[in-house]
Amino acid sequence: MNKKITISLAACIVATSLNAQTVTNVQANVEKKGDKQLSGQHAIGGWGVQPAIITDSTLPRILLIGDSMLGQYGSEVVKGLTGLVNVDRWKTPQYVSDNLVVKVAQIVSAQPYQLIHFNESGLHSLSNDRVPQGEYGKYMDKYLKAMKKAAPNAILIWAKTTPVTVKDKPGVLDDTLTNVVVEHNTAVEPLIKPYNLHVDDLYTLMMGHLDMAKGDKWHWNNIGAKLMVQSVVESIKKELPLK
Repeated sequence: MNKKITISLAACIVATSLNAQTVTNVQANVEKKGDKQLSGQHAIGGWGVQPAIITDSTLPRILLIGDSMLGQYGSEVVKGLTGLVNVDRWKTPQYVSDNLVVKVAQIVSAQPYQLIHFNESGLHSLSNDRVPQGEYGKYMDKYLKAMKKAAPNAILIWAKTTPVTVKDKPGVLDDTLTNVVVEHNTAVEPLIKPYNLHVDDLYTLMMGHLDMAKGDKWHWNNIGAKLMVQSVVESIKKELPLK
């Protein structure tokens, strides 16, 4: 009897390892040097795919996609959803482009995700030499089309890009960059209905808490990060049938 239990446990461990390795292998194939080159001043932690630690394979599997903002809220979101879902995370600085369209299709097709919560590295797309003015909506249409094709059954939750503050001046809005953020967020709105997007409005949330800016222009202090965690967790719980 003990021998059978040992064999069974070993089989479970191997299955879990292979399951995680599937996502890791996809990461190795699609995460190129470009991620490091693009990280710049936005970076918090490393880039890449972090597979879920599977303890219950019967739970829904979901994917969080984002830039360094995901680095701020991702681990706490995982904790907030413990026992409800298995959470993979893909943190990337790649902004909307033809390259990202190819990557997102590969990543989201790696597992049968029931839900995908994403900010598309919005902070990395604010420069006109990356996404020309007026082109953001066009690229997001391609991005969403690729995502929908690769994960047709997944619920999609779009997290709006957050406002930008003046460096070393928490509470003071960077009007120039935030105007671009508004332009980009607005460009996605006509795509909400065609792609059946649900919206996690992190922009409005953090606009009401500019004093919680971290001081590096892009990110938020611990209290601000907790507000985003709460919003992300609630947006996911709202859309998924959970135990």
